[in-house]
Amino acid sequence: MVVERVKSFPRFYRYTIGEMMVNINLDMLSLIYRANSSYNKRPIITQLEDRYRMLVMLFRLSVE
Repeated sequence: MVVERVKSFPRFYRYTIGEMMVNINLDMLSLIYRANSSYNKRPIITQLEDRYRMLVMLFRLSVE
């Protein structure tokens, strides 16, 4: 969904905000994988929540 949304951004925002959104999304996927294979999930899930909040903030910024 993020990649499809970023494709419709104007050029400047596609390479700044859009690229950041895609990278954060990929980081979140990596953290989910790490949390699933880890015994101590709390610190990883905390990082995941931080990335999620940043992604939500960037989505809101992209709407404006």
